[in-house]
Amino acid sequence: MLILPELAAALYALFFAVSGTVLRSRPRLSGGCTLMAGAVLLLCTGLGLSDTGAVGPGLASSPLSQACKLLLALAFLGLLIADPNQSGINPRLQPAFRALLFVQILALMLLTSATNLLMLCAAFFCAVLSLTLLVSMRGERQGIRSGSGSPCLYAGLLAAGLLLLGMAVLLMLTGMPGLTATALAMQHSSSRPLAGGALALVLAGFSFLLAPVPFHAWLPDTCRHAAGATAFLLLTLPGIAAVAVLFRLTSWLPPDAERFMTVPLAVLALCSLVVGNLCALVQQEVRRLLAFNAVAQAGLILLCLQGQNPALALFATAAWLPALLCCALPLQCVMRQGSSSPCLSDLRGLSREQPLLVLMLAAGLFSMSGLPPFAGFVARLQIFIEIMNAGHTGIALLAVCSNVLALAVSLRVLGAACAPAKGRPACPMPSMGTLALGLSAVLVLLLAGVLPSKCLSLIAAHLGSP
Repeated sequence: MLILPELAAALYALFFAVSGTVLRSRPRLSGGCTLMAGAVLLLCTGLGLSDTGAVGPGLASSPLSQACKLLLALAFLGLLIADPNQSGINPRLQPAFRALLFVQILALMLLTSATNLLMLCAAFFCAVLSLTLLVSMRGERQGIRSGSGSPCLYAGLLAAGLLLLGMAVLLMLTGMPGLTATALAMQHSSSRPLAGGALALVLAGFSFLLAPVPFHAWLPDTCRHAAGATAFLLLTLPGIAAVAVLFRLTSWLPPDAERFMTVPLAVLALCSLVVGNLCALVQQEVRRLLAFNAVAQAGLILLCLQGQNPALALFATAAWLPALLCCALPLQCVMRQGSSSPCLSDLRGLSREQPLLVLMLAAGLFSMSGLPPFAGFVARLQIFIEIMNAGHTGIALLAVCSNVLALAVSLRVLGAACAPAKGRPACPMPSMGTLALGLSAVLVLLLAGVLPSKCLSLIAAHLGSP
């Protein structure tokens, strides 16, 4: 049961790879098979949620990794329900696209459980390569668009270089690829400075998945050029895997080394919050705006990493997923009119034509901005209280001030949606499945915001934290 989700993802990737010619001519059957595969993957992940232990020398399931796998499976199923036919992908390439989707989820699940430097490196390379190919598969006529995945590939290669350099130094110091040996190297005073620098390079490499400042430059342009399903994947799945990887790597640090991480993590977190919200404030394309919101979200995760609070990081990540879904569904309806990358002007008149879509959009944006009674407010409040209790009042105040920028971003988008339409075709009626999924996401945001103590206690009980 420990690696049941990984086995399911690998089998479905193989299934879509070998059955491409059959499913290509039957789009409804292909979409149904994809949805069923996502549901089975979620079921397999749920069945193994409480199972922990080692799986060979390179994999081990912990409560944190199992919880991150569950979030990965939930986000993946939400992606498939929101866009079951993978609109914007050349029909010729859809079987390969679906196979790569499952390769991507397999690589990220392996990342969450890897306890070996070599396994971490292999899973990271697989995730970067599959992500680049997914971004490149765009357009009904163009097929694979050369250059559309370039920012992702360049950033991934740079991150891989940092990762390999750091791992080479750690292997030189320890002679063993396991993280336990790395922790022992950190405890010896003679090798601690070199081991600390190597671990910093490894953390910088894996920060590519989370995309905080200054590792964020690839994300906005990549989201802009990607298809709708790929853009949602970019903004959710890699960040979930990054939570498990970064917390596992920093948990091996000796206690006296944590104080040296406080200032760098705080600087990166505050820069991510301010730069992400400031850049989002001046964007005209909605996908780039959401990408910079994801950069600000990465800043919140870094604040949780500074306080070594994985339960709070999981709650903040779980609150981000339905909020982003509430924003993505209205954009999908606007994109169906032919706009490959919708701008704020494309949202004009949406409040009069489809008020339910604007309700979803408002709930998602207000949760991202940290307004009550949504889950995003609880996540931010708990993070800021945790920082203040640790004695970092200045950091907490600066983080609170960044929320003003996030609120301005939300009001700007909603202002565009409530403005009168000017020469824009009427927005098509969303399907019942889209409305049901969006309203379910709104309900989740409200329930988590109204009953936060219950949610936080469940997460803490699963992780075994006090």
